[in-house]
Amino acid sequence: MGIADPSKELLVALAAVKAGAGVLGGLFNLPTDKLQIAYKKKDGDTPVSIIDYQVGDAMHPIIRRDFPDDEIMGEEQQIAGNPERRWVLDELDGTSNVMAGLPNSVVGLAVEKHGEIIVAAVGNPFENSLIFAEKGKGAWETTLFGDDTLRAQRISVRKGVPFNRRFVLVDSLLNFQTAARKGLFVTAMGVSNEIAMNMRSFGSSILHWALVAQGRAHIAIVDAVGGWQDIAPGVLLIEEAGGTITNIHGKRPQEGDQVVIASSGEDHDSILEILQYYYLGYKGFRYQGFQLPV
Repeated sequence: MGIADPSKELLVALAAVKAGAGVLGGLFNLPTDKLQIAYKKKDGDTPVSIIDYQVGDAMHPIIRRDFPDDEIMGEEQQIAGNPERRWVLDELDGTSNVMAGLPNSVVGLAVEKHGEIIVAAVGNPFENSLIFAEKGKGAWETTLFGDDTLRAQRISVRKGVPFNRRFVLVDSLLNFQTAARKGLFVTAMGVSNEIAMNMRSFGSSILHWALVAQGRAHIAIVDAVGGWQDIAPGVLLIEEAGGTITNIHGKRPQEGDQVVIASSGEDHDSILEILQYYYLGYKGFRYQGFQLPV
């Protein structure tokens, strides 16, 4: 079983993600002093490592070989090209986890054509998992390593789970701009819906989207988006898996959004209402001042 008539974009995306995730898995145990960690002051002191760059170096030639004129919008490296055809790449989502020796990191990629996401793929070398979607053809999972890429199994969000048993994933970034709002939101969810015991964070937005698409988690909320690279792969994966993903206004996520929620689709509006209350006026983790809602 597998996806019928895969596009050239999908085949290239899968090859690129497999190559990048292979680099991530191979360098995961690199000693900390070899990671060459630097911090990006412009977007919240988030770290970047040599692995981020080497993953990109493995992926770029594969993309450019078949699509030499397309733009590559990497989180760490950008290659100019036709902006109407854009490859949106997060070379390593979960750099802090790698620094701590935690295997909760993935490689994410989305392909846009005239502003529409047509392909998405996420590679997880620690689970030998390759999750992907093509617009209108569903979401799928196969093994990351091996030659059976297209012998994939269809995946979907999980519905019908009682609210107080749903697995909720919450973005892990806590600083003076996010901690208070996040704490109030989590408390409200726990008190009103008795689901606080089922809240987790794995420190990777794209991993969270993938877990919802697989049906292993039911809700994922991100309030500290580092860039469109953190969101784009999840948009198509969640939608093609039968779920719902929106920004804080209830609209389809778009570049520049800072608060995004994905779910199986059940009770999405109710969760969104709580989120809107506590994040009213929030402008992302670059925002330098806010007052707590009353």
